[in-house]
Formats: sequence, structure tokens, C-alpha cells
Amino acid sequence: MYGLFIFIAIFCLSFVAVGVYRRWGIANNMLSVPNERSSHTEPTPHGAGIVIVVICLVTYVPISLYFFDTFSWGYMIGASLIATISFVDDFYPLRFHWRLLVQAIAAVLLIVDVGTWHGITMLGGLKFGVFGYILTFFWIVWMVNSYNFMDGIDGLAGLQAVIAAGSWLILCRILDMHVIYFFGVSIAAASLGFLVHNMSKSKVFMGDVGSAFLGFTFAALPLLGRNFASESPDLLPIAAVLFVWFSCSIR
Repeated sequence: MYGLFIFIAIFCLSFVAVGVYRRWGIANNMLSVPNERSSHTEPTPHGAGIVIVVICLVTYVPISLYFFDTFSWGYMIGASLIATISFVDDFYPLRFHWRLLVQAIAAVLLIVDVGTWHGITMLGGLKFGVFGYILTFFWIVWMVNSYNFMDGIDGLAGLQAVIAAGSWLILCRILDMHVIYFFGVSIAAASLGFLVHNMSKSKVFMGDVGSAFLGFTFAALPLLGRNFASESPDLLPIAAVLFVWFSCSIR
């Protein structure tokens, strides 16, 4: 019941905030101008993913503090760094190596704080060892960039976020991962509020700020939830890949 109330409240907030951002973007000429590679044909406000970022990070703090010892400074700082560099890049394009550097720093901070994929015990006790650090690092950076490619296509990035977050909600119910469940509610509701504006024909785009942030967040969820899964924590990395497979396969 609490989850439904939170979902409705955040959805309404996101829907209204994205609408306000859209009008602000038009008034200040913060527009994505179509080119030969674009899927849209008219200048369209972009960068509205900042609404998703703010809502998710602001709600993550009380959610994680309510469930004691679940706050991750590595996720919070890493997500903030990626959102900041991506928001700047939305309006003042940066060289890729600068964005990659920030993504690498964010990945390292998350790994230092919450650890890596250790292995999959259900496969005969398979352990990753040192390779786990490398695998986790590339998983995070790859997710940020893979998700980033979806923005600019009507409804795709927002729909994927709703599907992935909704899938996490179901899994969290099964594994009693309450902190990730409520954070998933926030992600799903904020993304759905944006998606209403982004369906065909798109009135606004998420921008790198939203897509890169969501990529980092979905990469982080199996790491954030591992210590709080009541059973089968090794399922989380597998589930994380399956939940975003749609975004990977469509490219």
C-alpha cells in the first residue's frame, strides 16, 4: 500500500516537473536540433532527464536511511558525478574521454563502497576472484554508455526504465529486498512521468543526463541489493542483465 502511494505521488511530481522543464526549454531555446542521424524532425527540448535524476537521488536518501545501514556513498557520489558531467554535455558537448574518465571514477567509487560481483555459487561455486573487479568495472561503464544510446528515440529510454524498474520490483518482493523495492518504485514512477511526455510524438527528450544516470543506476542495483537479499543473492547479476536486455538487443 505504501509503495502504491509513493508511486502515484512521484509519478505526478515527475509528470508536472517534466512539463515545466519542457516549457522552460522552449522558452530558453534549449533544443535538440535534428540532423541526418536524428529520429525526430523538429527541434525538441532535451535534458529533461534531470527531473528523473533529482527525484531518484532525493528519494534514495530517506529510503536508504529508513532501512538502516543501506546508504551507499559510492552510489550517491558516482551517480551525481555522472549526472553532472552528462547534463553539461547535453548543452556544451564534451570530448568522450572526459566523460569516460568521470564514468570510470564513478565505477571505482561504487566498487570501493559496495564491492564487486564475487561469483555465481549456483554454477558449482564459480568464483571470479580478481576478475570480478574487472568485470564489475566494465559492466558499470558499459551500462552507462549502452543506455545512453537509446535517448532520442521516441519512448525507448523511458519505456526501458519502466520495464527494468518494474522487473526489479517483482524480484525484490520475492527476495525481501525492501530498500531496493522502494527505490525501484521511485525509479519506475519518475521514468513513467517522463515517458508520458516522450511517447510518439516526443515533446521532450531525456538527454544524456537521464540516460547515463539510469544506466549507472541499473548497473548499481544488483550490487546495492546483494547484501539485503534474503536468498539467492547470486541471482541479482543475472537478473540485472536480463532486465536491460531489451535495451542491449535493440541496438
